[in-house]
Formats: sequence, C-alpha cells, structure tokens
Amino acid sequence: AGVLGALGSALAAHSADAELAQRACLCVGSLALVAPQWQLQVGSESVRLVAAAMRGHVSEARVQEAGISALLNLITNSRARKQAAASTEVVGAVAASMHAHLQHAQLQIWGCTFARVLGNDGNGARIALVEGSALHAILAALGAHKGNLDVQQWGLLAVAAIAVGPLERSVVEAGAAKAAVRALGAHLQHKGCCELALEMLLSLAADKGAGQQAVAAEGAALVPLLKKLRKVHPEGASVRGLVDRLGKELSGPSRRSSVARSARISQPVSAEPAAEPAAEPAVASAAELTAAPAAESDAPEAAHPV
Repeated sequence: AGVLGALGSALAAHSADAELAQRACLCVGSLALVAPQWQLQVGSESVRLVAAAMRGHVSEARVQEAGISALLNLITNSRARKQAAASTEVVGAVAASMHAHLQHAQLQIWGCTFARVLGNDGNGARIALVEGSALHAILAALGAHKGNLDVQQWGLLAVAAIAVGPLERSVVEAGAAKAAVRALGAHLQHKGCCELALEMLLSLAADKGAGQQAVAAEGAALVPLLKKLRKVHPEGASVRGLVDRLGKELSGPSRRSSVARSARISQPVSAEPAAEPAAEPAVASAAELTAAPAAESDAPEAAHPV
C-alpha cells in the first residue's frame, strides 16, 4: 500500500511525465507478478492507478503497452482486482488505448486478452466491456489485422466471452458475424482459428432471430468458405462437425436456407462431437516473455512485457 500510495502521489504531481507513467505501470505489473510469492498485498487501487496513467497518456504507445501489461498481470491472479477492473472507467481506458493505436498489433492482442479474461468473470464484467466500448475496439482490431492470426484468435475469444445471454444482441449488432466470416477467409488453413470462427457463427445462428439473420446475411461470402473447409480439412472431424451443425441451424426444419443448400451442409450432425474451441492459453510468465510465438499453434499466444 505504501508503494502504491507513493506512485499515486508521484503521478498526481507529475501528470504530464509519460516516462514516469510508463515506469509506474511497469512497477505495478511487476508487483502483481511477485505478490503471491512475496506475500505482498497489491490491492484494487492498483487497477485504478494504472487506468489513470493510461488515460493521461493515450497517445503514448509505451505507456499503453506498460499499462495493459500491468492490468493483465493484476487481473489474472486476483478476483478482487478483476472485479475492480470490471468498470467502464478501467475498460474505457483499455478501449481508448486500442482505438488510439489500432495499427499496433501486439497492443491489440493484449487488449483482446484483457477482455477475454475479464469477460469470463460474469455479466457485470461483460456489461462493462460493452458500455466501455471494448467490444467495438475488439471488432475494430479484427478488421484492421485480418492477416494476424493471434489478433484473430484472441479477438474471437474475447467476443465469445462477451456474447452470453442478453449481451449476445450487442455482439450481433456490432458485426460479430462479419468478423467471424472474415477470420475464416483469412485463415482457412488454420484449424484452431476456423473452429473459433465456426463456433462464433454457430452461437449467433442458434439465436433464431437477429443472430441467425446476421449469419445468413453473410451467405455470399460464407457459402464458398464452407465448401473450401471440407476440402482443406478433410480429416478434421471437429471442423466438419461444426460445419454440419451450422448448416442445420441455418436450414431449419423446412430446409429453405440457400446458405445450407448451396454449401451442401444440411447433412445430419456428425456422430463424432465437434471439438471445443482452442483452449484459452495462460498469460505468459516473465520467463516466457522473450519466446517467439509459434505461427502454427492452434492456441493464440498472449505474451506481454512485464
């Protein structure tokens, strides 16, 4: 508490000092990592301190990198700090960072990872992610980095964490169906990314209302991709199962869906159950930070600097 109080006072006294803000965020992030081993108390005020530093230097990429990194460290091993982060104030700081540095791919990955971890904490956190504009920031990242596998996978994981219950409509209206189809087209060869995109489309299509309409509206792009998926992943039972289930959702009892007929995916669901989406990887430890990401891994990398 003494360290955090001193950092807060220093930031308040030198609010225009970007280097101080960066170092303060790095310090807090490091404290969060070692707190369990050293039995340190790093309270919820640490989350607000980092968010304030980020808001004060939105245009400074170095501050934003250190800030989102610190927030990730803070929320991954403390329920209390995760709850503190589930506010429009903190989420808004992350969303503003992502919007201001849209072409910074690694920062987008960290922002999506933050949203994924936070979104798994319940409806309160999901509401904050929507009201704090994080959902729109994630979809903007997916659109700006179509060729970046990690952005696509972490972005889809983050959207999936938000698209639960009553918040699914917000995800539909924000353009999640288009983003999922786009991810399929850009990474057709990558089984893990395809599974995440198909799971997203399947979840939206199961809505029977706006979600199903949004998926059907992507039919012109989706139909040829579904055809290609069967050829690209002939041995992939999980991919085939997801394609079959998506076709069934879109076709309905009357089989009137042109999407399902054109793609020839209205067969019964495969007897072998579709695999779950690629498991969420843990945020990298300090020892793993310098490791290069594996381009062909089915699970996205989430390494971030301390």
